[in-house]
Amino acid sequence: MPQYKYCDYQGCNKEGIHKAPRAAQQIANHHDNSQWYWFCLDHVREYNASWRFYNGMTEEQAQQSVYDDQHWNRETWAIGSDASAAAYMTQPYMYQDPFQMFAHNQNGHNIQLTQEQLESLNILKLSYPYTSDQLQSAYRTFVKRNHPDLKKTKASEENIRAINNACQVLKNLLERERTC
Repeated sequence: MPQYKYCDYQGCNKEGIHKAPRAAQQIANHHDNSQWYWFCLDHVREYNASWRFYNGMTEEQAQQSVYDDQHWNRETWAIGSDASAAAYMTQPYMYQDPFQMFAHNQNGHNIQLTQEQLESLNILKLSYPYTSDQLQSAYRTFVKRNHPDLKKTKASEENIRAINNACQVLKNLLERERTC
């Protein structure tokens, strides 16, 4: 047989079945019944009407509590400030599009880009769809920056090979689109 609890309001003999927090800081610990008052319906209504959550808090603590509640008491950060997010933004082929919602070109043809094509877009800092003028401009920019006659390093020769290959891959893609 369950034990009968009396209302915690002084002088009340009704059953206390409604719990109310003793202090605002104890609301999070709702499993510890010793941290709660137990009232009858009339007295819990009276208690709730007069209860003030921010009593005993400084203005800064109250403002921090409001801010925390707006964000569900979770840490937040500005968009783009996370280093891993920045890495994804510079490498568009890292994004997955399993339903191919973004795989349509301007003509409405469904284009499935290969890994090589995505990497080529990344090398020349282009996004799909692109025009032949954009491709030519990007190619010229990167060739000027990485030309072996200017830098005279092995890395610049490798960069030029990668740029030339990327340009050829993307030219082939443009040609294939024109024939579709």
